[in-house]
Amino acid sequence: MEAAKFAAYWLPFCRKNGITTRSPDEYFASNYSRTIEAEKIKVMYESMKFRKENVVETGRVDDEYITNDKDHQAFSKWRTDHGFTRQNHPSNSDCNMYSNDPRTPFLAFCYVLDPEIRNRLAYIQFPQEFHGLNETDSYADGLSGPNYMGTCCFIRRRSLFGDPLTLVSPEIRELSPDYVVNNPITSPSVLEVAHRVAGCNYENQSKWGSKITCGCFRLKCEGWRSIFCNPEKAAFMGNAPLNLLDVPFQNKRYSPITFGVKAMGLFIGLGYSSYAYSSILSIPITTYSFVPQLALLNGLNIFPKVSEPWFLLYVLVFLGAYGQDFLEHCVGGGTIQRWWSDQRLWMIKGLSCFLFGLTEFLLKSIGIPTQGFNVTRKVVDDEQRKRYVQGLFEFGVSSAMFVPLTMAAIVNLFSFAYGLIHFVNGSNKEMGLMPLLLSASFPLLKQLWYWLFIQ
Repeated sequence: MEAAKFAAYWLPFCRKNGITTRSPDEYFASNYSRTIEAEKIKVMYESMKFRKENVVETGRVDDEYITNDKDHQAFSKWRTDHGFTRQNHPSNSDCNMYSNDPRTPFLAFCYVLDPEIRNRLAYIQFPQEFHGLNETDSYADGLSGPNYMGTCCFIRRRSLFGDPLTLVSPEIRELSPDYVVNNPITSPSVLEVAHRVAGCNYENQSKWGSKITCGCFRLKCEGWRSIFCNPEKAAFMGNAPLNLLDVPFQNKRYSPITFGVKAMGLFIGLGYSSYAYSSILSIPITTYSFVPQLALLNGLNIFPKVSEPWFLLYVLVFLGAYGQDFLEHCVGGGTIQRWWSDQRLWMIKGLSCFLFGLTEFLLKSIGIPTQGFNVTRKVVDDEQRKRYVQGLFEFGVSSAMFVPLTMAAIVNLFSFAYGLIHFVNGSNKEMGLMPLLLSASFPLLKQLWYWLFIQ
């Protein structure tokens, strides 16, 4: 209600002055024109924020917002009117994303109204972007690609009901994309359908949620096409995770192994395995983080000696893999610091969210209940934002997610120190320095920062 009251002044102000940044926080944080009207709107916004935060702190709303039984029926009708829509091209975005440009629907409809592609167009995908990323992109939040992730997208409702040439009618006739609503919004039939949709019971006894990965792929197989729209001004913006704990929690939910694979064949499943099988990466990453280091501590040589020809193959694979990744990152507009952050987060995910996602799958497979879905924090903390801008890692609350990371950091540190001491003393020179670097130093560099923060 407070936001709606403020919007009655904010939106006309934006239209009058041609303001495209519709987020008040972003606008007033920028170098805006400090007119009398703008300062008045800013005071209203700060007052609205204060009242909203006061409600959160006290845990109750003011009496003026509490309705009695007589008002409740009217309020329910108003809520239904504004809470449900039957748009033919609805927009969907995550709760931490917001529209950053009011012209975005016009850009989307440029493709929708194109007679050459409109009959087969399923959705228009916009890039998922975040504001306020620091220079090093500490948590690798700014590397999202154009893949459909259920956000920042305009979907054509018709594409959900069969291929472009065949309409598959839904069980509820009123939900058909071609259904025309003739009854008023307050009619019992419309309210009944709205309540059925709001209850989310239509997904019971169905395969809802079991084909998340291949949903986009199925649309393409049916003959639908999609468009990637990347305007100069970001269409949608959102708040990225600002502490390290939210990153594993955010990714663990995307590592359940089974989504989207049961309904596909082997070869198609392999093609989409990068989405559904990301948690399996925890096996080689965990092996890479512990096995060479433990072998070094026990005096075992798992790499060829420098004098042996096979050693060149290891060096070539090592440098080639990281060199290709670095080159692709730079070609895509990244920096050296952001590439390094990406490497650190790759190791962190492999030892945390991917590992825990794989463990949860195995436990569920044998009938053992697990923790389930974790909701990440959506509230932006000013102090946390300040530390993030400074490039400092925020670990959040204590979590079991950090146990494998801590163990890997300690093992890598001790193995590197042990190997380096023996190499300097000359007791292990036959192995050479490069195998030492391959086995311990590179994982150590990725995790040494974590060890320092623990101290």
